[in-house]
Amino acid sequence: MDIKELSKDFQQAYHELVDNVEELVVKERKNLQQALDEAEKLLDEKGDLAEDEIKKASSELKHDFKNLNLGLNKAKEAYKEEFSLDAAYLTDSIWEQLHNIMDSNTAHLLAFEKNLEERVQEIKTAQHLRDHSEHTEWNSEHGLWLTEVSLWKRESILAQQKLSEIDTAIKLYSNALDEHAQVIEAHAATEHDHEKAMANAEKDPSSEVFEAADDTSAAVHKQVKKEHLQHAELQNTMKQHHNELMFLVDMLHKKAAK
Repeated sequence: MDIKELSKDFQQAYHELVDNVEELVVKERKNLQQALDEAEKLLDEKGDLAEDEIKKASSELKHDFKNLNLGLNKAKEAYKEEFSLDAAYLTDSIWEQLHNIMDSNTAHLLAFEKNLEERVQEIKTAQHLRDHSEHTEWNSEHGLWLTEVSLWKRESILAQQKLSEIDTAIKLYSNALDEHAQVIEAHAATEHDHEKAMANAEKDPSSEVFEAADDTSAAVHKQVKKEHLQHAELQNTMKQHHNELMFLVDMLHKKAAK
């Protein structure tokens, strides 16, 4: 870290962290990881420094321990000159404190560095496991979706066949409507003839012809009435069927047009 980037708060946080870590490692025999965690917590609870300065100082201290670990096989004073180029904020007293901590915690220092690597790997591994799990889930969903699409394809082909049958049925239904109209027209003509016969007979109500015609008219009227009621019932049945059929066709057309 460039000395120009250092703030007084950073230097204060760094020095207090070193003091706390030394106390916890040398006197209380804590391992380095525990000491760093507790030292950072103590500094935060004290409340004199901003959280970001504490985090920055803690990160830098961990970095320095790792660098010092690399130089354990070198003479302390010789390595100090090299190390101080990158750690210009280190005073002689802080330098001695760092080595005091390392001398008391060399084994834990190595474990600490390994622990950092393991933590990074754990994070990556956990993320990869989550990714692999999602990939498996996606592949399963893709298989399900393709199966559904295949089923829908078969159903759509069947639907086309049904639509062809419906088209044929509607054409037959249209022909049936023509036939129904012809029957109604024939029935109307029969009623008209019956009405005309009654009118002719009524011109001479005293004659025997009238009496015979009146008897015939009553029988015919009874038959015509029966047929009219049958046609009325058929008309209502066809009306209901027609309305339902047209409603379904209209709904299908609107759905297909979307």
